Amino acid sequence: MELIVWDGEARYGLPSMDLKSLQMMAYIKFSGAPVTIIKSSNPFRSPTGRLPVFKCTDGAFSDFNQVATFLRKQNFSCDYELSPKQCSEVVAYEQLLLEKLYPALVYLWWVEPKSYYDVIHKWYFSSMPFPHKLWYPRKYHQGYCDLINSMFDDPDDNQLVETELHKQAQECLTMLSNRLGDREYFFGRSPSTLDAVIFSYLALLLKVDLKVPVLQNHIKACPNLSRYVSKTIQRFFPSG
Repeated sequence: MELIVWDGEARYGLPSMDLKSLQMMAYIKFSGAPVTIIKSSNPFRSPTGRLPVFKCTDGAFSDFNQVATFLRKQNFSCDYELSPKQCSEVVAYEQLLLEKLYPALVYLWWVEPKSYYDVIHKWYFSSMPFPHKLWYPRKYHQGYCDLINSMFDDPDDNQLVETELHKQAQECLTMLSNRLGDREYFFGRSPSTLDAVIFSYLALLLKVDLKVPVLQNHIKACPNLSRYVSKTIQRFFPSG
């Protein structure tokens, strides 16, 4: 089994600069599955033409849930100790994060001009091989701009869009902080699928120094979330 993911950035202490890559990497680490992880900045290394991609006897998957399902069939899971109620909570939280936190993340990375041009585009352009670097970042930028525009009746009102996205994300982060409390992980002392998902969002928002650090500052103001990210990286990704 092999997982090809977007490369990380040592300057930020991140094993990957991509949300889906981080989620798959975290799940594999948490479950103990014997998967070879290969870091790349070239999507054409993947048989699907995009990263991340998980290659196994059943084919090539780029969807987190497909990867988790396959590994569970091979008896590798980090959810064996969860009750049916907790498994339902995992699904509910995944959907909540997709609705409340994901739009803010992609906005801050790919749409907000200062962060996009000075941080994100610069990283992808310097990391990707020629000629892919000339069009891949712009393709992602345009796709995420279209996504954010589709969410609002007046997408040209940049202040309204940014304020609403930040508000929804900050409320979500506060709720996650309250839910985590003093626990090591969201369901106790062992990480689960939910931790793989949440950790990946928090790590990208906390570790990358964007030009608009509103969510980074919010996470820093929740000490338990900051500790959660740092301890997870130290335990499971000590060398990046």
